[in-house]
Amino acid sequence: MVEVGLRLRHASPSMDEEHQSLIETARDGLTVLVSFLLGFSLLMAQPHYEQRKQLVIDEANAIATVDQRAQMLPEPFRGKILQSLREYVDARIEFANDELDEHALLESIAHAKHLQNEMWQQSVTLVQQNPNVVTPIFAQALGALADMSEQRRAAEEKRIPGAIWLVLILISVLACFTFGYSMKRRLLLTMSVLPLTVAIVLSLVSELDSPRTGFIRPGQQSMERLQLDLRMGLGAGQTAAPNPAGSRPLEGTYWKAIELAGKSAPTQDATREVHLLFQAGGRVSGSDGCNRVTGSYELKGDVVTFGQMVGTQMACVDTGEIERAFRDALKVATRLTIVGDRLELFDVTGNRVAAFTARAQTSLPSTTPELEGTSWQLVKFQGGDDTTLAPDDGAKYTIEFDAGGRLTARIDCNRGRGTWKSNGSNQLLFGPLALTRAKCPAGSLHDQIVKRWGYIRSYMIKDGHLFLSLMADGGIYEFEPVTETKP
Repeated sequence: MVEVGLRLRHASPSMDEEHQSLIETARDGLTVLVSFLLGFSLLMAQPHYEQRKQLVIDEANAIATVDQRAQMLPEPFRGKILQSLREYVDARIEFANDELDEHALLESIAHAKHLQNEMWQQSVTLVQQNPNVVTPIFAQALGALADMSEQRRAAEEKRIPGAIWLVLILISVLACFTFGYSMKRRLLLTMSVLPLTVAIVLSLVSELDSPRTGFIRPGQQSMERLQLDLRMGLGAGQTAAPNPAGSRPLEGTYWKAIELAGKSAPTQDATREVHLLFQAGGRVSGSDGCNRVTGSYELKGDVVTFGQMVGTQMACVDTGEIERAFRDALKVATRLTIVGDRLELFDVTGNRVAAFTARAQTSLPSTTPELEGTSWQLVKFQGGDDTTLAPDDGAKYTIEFDAGGRLTARIDCNRGRGTWKSNGSNQLLFGPLALTRAKCPAGSLHDQIVKRWGYIRSYMIKDGHLFLSLMADGGIYEFEPVTETKP
């Protein structure tokens, strides 16, 4: 409009000083009037924005109050109301995020009202079946929650009247036109200042006045924090007992892993299975499926924090994924619950990251006296395809079968321990082998043996030699008794 006024001025006959003075006076008056109207509009929009922001906090507090008082209700009312309350918070956050989608907005409002009615019906039934001193104060909190919902909607409908917007825009256009008409020649910087300033202030007023559009919107942080607390089973300022009556105690119980990262924990040898043992004084120990681990933990209510876990540094076969899932679960766990014989760990978003079951520690595997106390060194490997591999020195590849189902092994440059068991005639099964992690020289049989270790299924002693057979006719390892100790 400044450009339109300037062009009209240049198209008009020469203007004398008197007319120029009148135009400038009108320009100054309109500029002052525009400034006043913009300031007035800003003062109207700012309280609307602050009120909407405060109502979000007030509603979050009202929901937290309902949650606190619902904790005192008897079952099954308590569980049903708390579930409805969690869904209600989700619906209210959807209400705030639906922007200009009228259909979605009406759906979220209707859903929230439906949940309010469900909770109210539960409250009415509770009053009829089990009237007590808690029920009235819960009903009072629930009524206040319904009031907050209506207050938030009314606050969103409180806007600067359309008539004021119309007057503001018309006078702003007129002021810009008069400003251009009063100019004697074109000065781009001067021509831009007034319309740009008016546009910026109008945009700011519009941002503050519009609750569902633009960049300046009431934050939902209070509701989002409450949503997270309710998902984790925590109300405002409360914590739930990690092990209710009838459940196993946390300390002193052997907790065997049955689920890690959403997958069932694999069956392992009893001496290496993933487990946790919580001890007095905030200490915890266990196994990650290969290495023994130990560290600290802190438990407040059901909020748990695990400290840095340290462990042995043995290398095991085919347990890397289990180790990572177990250690990652302890790193991200923020909540611990015990129900009956089941312990569960949850992360900050409420997702279950691990599950354990209480059980007695497994006794050592059964063994056979024929192998107990014997030591063997490798002679050769005969593959199913008639390939023969022989070590450069059989004394570098040894197995010692100890009593109680334990064994000691040397595989070239690495040494380690493991387990063995024999459940029937000539049957043999090795557990995971925990080895040191040295890199063996080229030509070593180390990798070949480690890879096939878990596939050994039977044994035979013939002519003083031990033969270990792989499953599916994969080959046979031949050993001879160790006659002397070699480095």
